[in-house]
Amino acid sequence: TLNVPLSVSGTLTMTSGIINTTDTNMLTLGTVTAAGTLSGVPSDTNMIRGPFTRTIANANTAFVLFPVGKSLYLPISLAPTTTSVSSITAQSFDTNSGTASAAITNLVGNRRWSATLNSGTFTDIDVRLGDALIASTNIPVQAPTANGVYTSSFGSTATYVAGTPNTTESNTAVDFANFTGFLSFAEANVCSGTPTPG
Repeated sequence: TLNVPLSVSGTLTMTSGIINTTDTNMLTLGTVTAAGTLSGVPSDTNMIRGPFTRTIANANTAFVLFPVGKSLYLPISLAPTTTSVSSITAQSFDTNSGTASAAITNLVGNRRWSATLNSGTFTDIDVRLGDALIASTNIPVQAPTANGVYTSSFGSTATYVAGTPNTTESNTAVDFANFTGFLSFAEANVCSGTPTPG
């Protein structure tokens, strides 16, 4: 448990144990001059419980992992196309009081994530959410607030990968102006059948 804010400028090696953080006692990886690297294999017993801030280099296009969780490991990875050095804070939650728009169905009721841009700029962003509850039919969804109306901002399809945990990754990036950072997962409410609906 952090009792003071802690900043790591080099490599953060996660070997075993839970790192408890708060908005006041934040763990930050990276600086303006060095993004920092993450090492280790996060899991239910090796993760950050609370907010975690990472510095992301200019001209980034790759996914950056935030190994966060609550009672379980619920990682989030973000792939912003950065146009300057950027700082993002992410965390996961075991609750979700949001509602589903008409574009989605089966919004998960006990999982959500937040990703807050502290500084910097990007043109667009993709997301990858991790949870054992995620199935092949799930897609990342976004709301204007944590308890707002979630919708298919990242499109109606996503890439599913089974693993520990399972992940759903956006196939369509959201541009900077439309990214709110309040995220969850659901299923797309798309028409199907024969003949193809018009």
